[in-house]
Amino acid sequence: MKILNPGDGGSGGDEPISSSISLANLPGEVQIGEEVCLQSLVLDQNSDPFSNAEVSIVINGKVVASILSDDEGIVDYCLTTETLGDLEISAYYNGGDPVSATIKIIPEIIVYVPTTISIVPNVPGEFGEETCIKLKVLDQFGSPMSDAEVFISKNEVVVDSLTTNEEGMIVYCIDTSVNGYFRYSFSFIETVQNGTIYAISIDSNDENDDALTSFTLLENEFDLRVGEEVCLEGIVFDKDGIPSENRKVSFVRGYTSSVLSDANGKAKFCWTPVEEGDFVVPVYIGGEKKAEAHIKVEFNKEDLKVESFWFVDTDTNVPIREIKDGDKIPYSLVKDKLIALTAITNPGKVGKVKLEMEELTQCPTCPVKITEEIEKVPPYTLFRDDNGKFNGHAFIPGYYKLSAIPYALGLYHFNFEGIESKVNFEIIYDGNVDSFTLVNATHDTDIQVIRDGDVIDLSSFRNEKFNFRANVPLNQTQGGVGMELSGPVNFSQFEKVEPLALFTDVNGDYTGKDLPDGKYTLSATAYPFKSSMTSGIGGEPLTISFEVFSSGSKVDKLILVNADTDKDIMVLMDGSYIDLNQYQDVKLNIRAEGKGEQLAAMVFQLSGAKNYNWTERKAPYAIFGDSPGLDYNGKYLNEGNYKLMVRPYNNDNSIGESLTVNFTAGFNSEDNLRINGESMKQLEVSSSEGEANNVDLVEALIVYPQPSKNFVNILYPSFLKEDAMVLIYKSNGQLLHGGQIGNTSGFEFKKNGAGLYLILVNDGNRVISKKVIIN
Repeated sequence: MKILNPGDGGSGGDEPISSSISLANLPGEVQIGEEVCLQSLVLDQNSDPFSNAEVSIVINGKVVASILSDDEGIVDYCLTTETLGDLEISAYYNGGDPVSATIKIIPEIIVYVPTTISIVPNVPGEFGEETCIKLKVLDQFGSPMSDAEVFISKNEVVVDSLTTNEEGMIVYCIDTSVNGYFRYSFSFIETVQNGTIYAISIDSNDENDDALTSFTLLENEFDLRVGEEVCLEGIVFDKDGIPSENRKVSFVRGYTSSVLSDANGKAKFCWTPVEEGDFVVPVYIGGEKKAEAHIKVEFNKEDLKVESFWFVDTDTNVPIREIKDGDKIPYSLVKDKLIALTAITNPGKVGKVKLEMEELTQCPTCPVKITEEIEKVPPYTLFRDDNGKFNGHAFIPGYYKLSAIPYALGLYHFNFEGIESKVNFEIIYDGNVDSFTLVNATHDTDIQVIRDGDVIDLSSFRNEKFNFRANVPLNQTQGGVGMELSGPVNFSQFEKVEPLALFTDVNGDYTGKDLPDGKYTLSATAYPFKSSMTSGIGGEPLTISFEVFSSGSKVDKLILVNADTDKDIMVLMDGSYIDLNQYQDVKLNIRAEGKGEQLAAMVFQLSGAKNYNWTERKAPYAIFGDSPGLDYNGKYLNEGNYKLMVRPYNNDNSIGESLTVNFTAGFNSEDNLRINGESMKQLEVSSSEGEANNVDLVEALIVYPQPSKNFVNILYPSFLKEDAMVLIYKSNGQLLHGGQIGNTSGFEFKKNGAGLYLILVNDGNRVISKKVIIN
């Protein structure tokens, strides 16, 4: 239907204006509940399409929509009919006359279609006697249907068609004058497939004839898998050995399936096993067993597996990403979304999937939440779906374990379990802590940003309190930040509002604590939620180690130096031994390394086998002095025991934190080479603590071969400095060797005999060790 209204528009001037409107594509009548779509076309005074004209749509006298025409002057509008009768439709543009049309709404037309054929009753046939069967046809509502045509086939050949009476019935009579087995099919279309089957055997009871008949299987041994079809095929021979047509052959496999031999005497039976086992299928003719087939059926789990797992955005039903074992997925990818988790399988083999997910998300020690689902229809999704529209789950940061077990396709196959697939993945919280700031809590001012390894001199802040602030990226939104300090002061805090202060604050007014001298470790982690009890699984923690002292300066360590080469030899520790055999005619020096911004001078006091006092006011601070350009002065050390005390002085002439070591110099004398048992024990304890505090270090001190008869190689971790010192001791405390790691890539133990040895490495920041066995 197309209706045109020329309207009252325009006189053909230069400026185009709307001039006419029409309605098109309107049917004369529609059924109630159907959708009606109309199309309106607006033209200007030159009969060209007019765009951006506001067109009002009126239904039964009521304006239901106002729509602008598109670039082609077209306005489209659709509605669903809800009431019977006439539907008045009109459309108009501003200032124009409406164009109208009427559509008749009629009741829904129901088309009855036949859906079911049943046989009542299913009667046996007797040879030579007329046998009639009754067919009943029902429509889609389960009611008898008249005038339905039913096609009849015999042994897969259409032979007749009949029409049902008013009661939906058909009576069909079968010719029983011919001996044999017959298969009838009844369907609504002219085909021999998918019909209601009626099988009848017309038997003349010629038992002597059956007894003389033989049957030979073409193959009688089979190996196959569950769900794989097998066909048994053989030939019927009469008493003269000639292939016999139209003979009833029965195959027995839990039930009896009978077929007629074809013109070549062949009979075929196909079967799909649904369970594992060894099966025997006997073949009968006229009640006498003629042959048997042996079938071995196995189930292969490799055929049933989950190929992959996927995250799907439920808003768009679009996959986001595949989930693999070990994945670390940014929280930003799934935040504020409902996510479905689906298992992808081979639809031709898998008929059911059992899915299970464990999630640990609220806190590391909270109970694990478990979600289970058994899906029998694809898509196989953990949180179900509604006809392919996924339901979702709000994934939050945490640890997830997902498993899926597929089962074989088919009603009776669900007990066949395939390979279980498992993936572990994490949702990683993106939030992080950038840095730490040391705060003067007394004055609420920042002192400095603290970095890993910093040594902080607090001598300028005597009698003041301190706090630590965790700094997060600008515009980052987190639930809270957990902070922990260990060392001379141990404290932990969960902060939700900035500034994120370890010792808390009140609207930026920091609460403070004293910081005694010592080494500290400070860590902070950003969490997604505000509750300290269920904060969720946090992001990557930031951890730093630093040292605090308030004396203004301190002596950190003492280093033995070869003054002839200006090279460091080793760090001097309490109990160290200097083997003068290695340094004959070599002048030595000892350098003190200090810390502190106020350090102004070092005073050396050496006593024992050699007495010497010296004051150094400029780095490097060396007991025997140096010339410009790190050219060390040196002296020869006498054999014997020494005590060296180094005291630092600050700018204001106050004394800092001093360091004292006792050491021995000698020519490999047994007495001089040994350190006492307590010192040896302390060395082992110190190195063990160092290893325990650095468990995050991937590399370790490696000694090989172990055990050894003689020489061992030593591989040092890459994080050690080049001037790190290596000391090798016997189990009785005897020092065998001391030197820098660059000069000690291995060691020869042969002259020292079998036993247990200790290799100890010290780089000033940490001590690591390794025990060595020599056979």
